[in-house]
Amino acid sequence: MDWPTNCPRCGTELKSEVVDSRVTNDFDEGAPTPTLAVDVCPNPDCPGANSDSAGEAQAT
Repeated sequence: MDWPTNCPRCGTELKSEVVDSRVTNDFDEGAPTPTLAVDVCPNPDCPGANSDSAGEAQAT
């Protein structure tokens, strides 16, 4: 499966945003830091711009 690089709704190149990055006391120096990132469409006129946030609001 290929990782999408463009928005499936408007074709704009997706941008990555870090959602969460946690460093704990158990962190081993040299080990990767657990990080959660998502790809988002930066186009404010994208037809799906508001539908994703509405879905998140319903899920919580």
